[in-house]
Amino acid sequence: MSTLDTCITMAPLLDLLGTVTGMMNTFGALSGGDISAAAGQITGGVAEALIATAAGLAIAIAGLLPYNYMNSKIEEAKHDVSDAQNALELSMGKVEANR
Repeated sequence: MSTLDTCITMAPLLDLLGTVTGMMNTFGALSGGDISAAAGQITGGVAEALIATAAGLAIAIAGLLPYNYMNSKIEEAKHDVSDAQNALELSMGKVEANR
């Protein structure tokens, strides 16, 4: 669970890093002066930023669904164990009261 949680948390951060580097490439290409000659580099930087954004969000969203499902199952199991513990304590109390 902690590995899945780490992936969900880290994906948007890597998305942000990819977006920043893509925009840095775009602005670096713009600084050359001749925009028409650098059009491929400009669109490449924007594409890099958009791909990084889409990939980071896809990973985070895809990981969040099983994480929430498994987390609810864990909470349900904890509740079941707690109920069993209470039932055992009550039955042990009745046994000791009859002695």
